[in-house]
Amino acid sequence: MRADELKKRLTEELSDMAPNRLDDLLRTCEESERAPRPAEVQPRPAEAPRPRRSMPRLLAAAAVFVLLLGGILGYRAMDASRCIVTVDVNPSVSLTVNRFNRVKEVTPGNEDAQALLDGVDLTGMRLRSALEKLTALLMENDYLSGTENAMLVSVENAAAGRAEALCKRVVASVGETTKEKLFQPAVLCQQISGENDLQSVAETLHVSVGKAALAEALVAQIEGSSAERLSTLSIRELLYLADSESVTLQNTSVFGTVNRVGYCDRADAIRIALANAGLSGTDAPEATATPDGRDGELVYIVCFGDETQSYRYTISAKGGAVMDVVQTGEGEQTDPDPEQSGASSPSAQQPESTQGLIGPEAALERALAFVHRAMTEAENTNVELLWIDGRPVYRVTFELDGQKHSFYVDARTDDLF
Repeated sequence: MRADELKKRLTEELSDMAPNRLDDLLRTCEESERAPRPAEVQPRPAEAPRPRRSMPRLLAAAAVFVLLLGGILGYRAMDASRCIVTVDVNPSVSLTVNRFNRVKEVTPGNEDAQALLDGVDLTGMRLRSALEKLTALLMENDYLSGTENAMLVSVENAAAGRAEALCKRVVASVGETTKEKLFQPAVLCQQISGENDLQSVAETLHVSVGKAALAEALVAQIEGSSAERLSTLSIRELLYLADSESVTLQNTSVFGTVNRVGYCDRADAIRIALANAGLSGTDAPEATATPDGRDGELVYIVCFGDETQSYRYTISAKGGAVMDVVQTGEGEQTDPDPEQSGASSPSAQQPESTQGLIGPEAALERALAFVHRAMTEAENTNVELLWIDGRPVYRVTFELDGQKHSFYVDARTDDLF
């Protein structure tokens, strides 16, 4: 069989297995050419591949920004949350600290504090370092020593927990510094709340808010005392008075013991006065002693007497010295002009002339100036001239805001005593 015959034979045998679809294909093409063609669609240009972004890097940057923003806002908020720590010895220094216990402002409260801080800048220091520096300055200038070991610390604008923590920090700093001088300080820490209007009281008394608060607390529990006069006492004497009188102070903590050497208490003052009058305790069972302040010194006013005589002693709490004595008899009056009243003078040593003495009005002005008040503010004023051991003295009494005040003014020197 020839080759052409073989090819034809294979074509026929395989036609059923792979049918010839050429005619069907040609027919379909002809039909499609006769059908209406749709509008040609322009091919869309291929889009350029987008660059792939690094999502982890973006998230990390965002997190860093949030942390920085939160840190800045948080620092500002905590930095704005400030409180005031005031240290009173005799110089009064107020330290404004932020939430991080960093000193933001230093305010001297009196002339002694201004002189103490001359050329010294505590701003920007940590509270502990500032307190150690301040304590060293107080010791160098003899404001703080083994004898004068008392310090008042007042914390304002702070919650109870933070106030307590700040007080402990102060005590630790002061104790660490005074350790070099081998003495232990007595520190009274108190928390000042904004409920009481102590700022106006402090301005009236010309003292710090902390000292005004302590004086007010003492007056509230010591009958007959005066905040105006107690506020003139040193911190040591105020702490001694609070200790000897067993005064209960709110929102306070006491660390250490105030030096009481050389001071007498009420019972001692009464014994000294009775001994000076030549009496004993059985002779004057009703004797009383009231602590008070006179020219910045703690004194006791001791009063006693019987049916014929009465005594009023002023005893210095430091040393127990008798500062003055007023003795009157039954029915006697201390009138400036005894001849008009028909009564005898309180002392037989009254001189014939009163030339060179200040007038009653000047004595009243002197007493009012001591409490920083004007004559127009005083009510029920009374000025009496007394002669005590040949010494001309005005006894000045008046009322301020419903409270009675009494002073003795030297008619020659204009001094209070």
